[in-house]
Amino acid sequence: MKHRKAALTILAALLASIALADDFKTINGKEYKNVTVNRVEPDGIVLKGISGISKVYFVELPKEVQERFHYDPQKTAPYRAAEAEAAKQRVQQQQPPSPAGTETPSNIFTAKVAAIRTEHEQKIKAAVATGEPEQLHRIGAACNDGSESGATGREACSRHGGVKCWKYSDGTCH
Repeated sequence: MKHRKAALTILAALLASIALADDFKTINGKEYKNVTVNRVEPDGIVLKGISGISKVYFVELPKEVQERFHYDPQKTAPYRAAEAEAAKQRVQQQQPPSPAGTETPSNIFTAKVAAIRTEHEQKIKAAVATGEPEQLHRIGAACNDGSESGATGREACSRHGGVKCWKYSDGTCH
């Protein structure tokens, strides 16, 4: 008898959760099927389903869904500002300040990159002022599968067998 009651309780809970499940479709056509509303926030709803938890913003939902959950656009901006400030404070609390005179690796790297960029910009300005021809720069890549890419970084040809050669502004490929 005890096991029967437990089984009935579990069955009732499952049926209730299925009955409370809902389907949502955004104005762009994305569908969230068999989900439950986990939380309603001023700027959207948090949905929980078999694939996980998602936040869908009210601006992405049809008017009838916005009205169903009492969406008020006037409350969105202050809410987002408060959320951004809270996130900023959480980050600051997680990272203790560096003692005076010590540099973190990221600060050193950022300073080096800024110095290199400044030096490069000065060289370009000097070359333009003296009338020197433009320096070569990458404009894309030829991929190993025969296709071409306009990307100039390491992501170029990532789905095409890698880079065969880099294309430069003078028309060469090496």
